[in-house]
Amino acid sequence: MLDVLGAACVTTAVLLVALRVRETDRDVRHSGWLRLVFLGCAFVGFVVPFVGMTSVDGTTAFAAAAGWHGVQYLGIVRFYHTNAWRAGVHPDARAISWLSQPGEGRLVLYCMLLLTLAGVGYLVIFAGARLTRGTTWDVYTWGASVWLSLTFSHYWLDGVIWKLRRDHTVAARLLLA
Repeated sequence: MLDVLGAACVTTAVLLVALRVRETDRDVRHSGWLRLVFLGCAFVGFVVPFVGMTSVDGTTAFAAAAGWHGVQYLGIVRFYHTNAWRAGVHPDARAISWLSQPGEGRLVLYCMLLLTLAGVGYLVIFAGARLTRGTTWDVYTWGASVWLSLTFSHYWLDGVIWKLRRDHTVAARLLLA
């Protein structure tokens, strides 16, 4: 089964490369190559942990894949923020739109904000575990709760990002504004 899946992946990759080579529109071809590079990085980021890390336990492989996906997702969100506020600082999102502007070391500040938010997550885990000491809510329960909350918000944010260009989503946003 793994060989069949691998053959399907290789066949798909060859077909995608062939389509990019045959593309005549320069802008479409350029963005197509960028998508292929993105897909290739995602493929490697998940194949290495789940297929290549056979000598370690499943938790380590899952953690490596989750770590890779986290870095990948932060890049996607940074790209989204940079494009969403390329016209300048937006009055309804001053901090994130200012941090998303190019230059002046703002990328470093953007990353520091993300690290701070992650630190708050860990603070909730450890503070929650201390406050509920002696109950069934230990650090692992708190960690799972925070992880699930972040996972669900991740999927919600995906829905917001990828649906923004649809007409009905834009119309709903305009009605709420």
